[in-house]
Amino acid sequence: PLCIRRGAQCWELRVHAQLISCDGCPLDALALGVRAALQSTRVPRMTAVGGGEGGPPPSGGAPLDLDLDESLDESLPFDASGVPLFLTVSNLGPHLVADCSAAERRAAGSALSL
Repeated sequence: PLCIRRGAQCWELRVHAQLISCDGCPLDALALGVRAALQSTRVPRMTAVGGGEGGPPPSGGAPLDLDLDESLDESLPFDASGVPLFLTVSNLGPHLVADCSAAERRAAGSALSL
């Protein structure tokens, strides 16, 4: 739903996240928080005015005239299924441990985020 008109106009999605505290892996916590927030995000329905749907983009890179539907009833859910999830696995001796606490991470020989 981020594409308004293919090749001409789209929404730009930016996420600013801040950890207040973390007793584990910050990358995992941020990825889960961002995905949870995006799953409840709704994108306003937009219509490109003029130029016919599927037609060539405006010449000269001029911005499209857009009609924004401000009704939340007509908004589209954001598909967050493509947002990456991270899992950090640490090795503690011969064992692999996921979702380590800060103390476990300090004791781990190494960690790998997938």
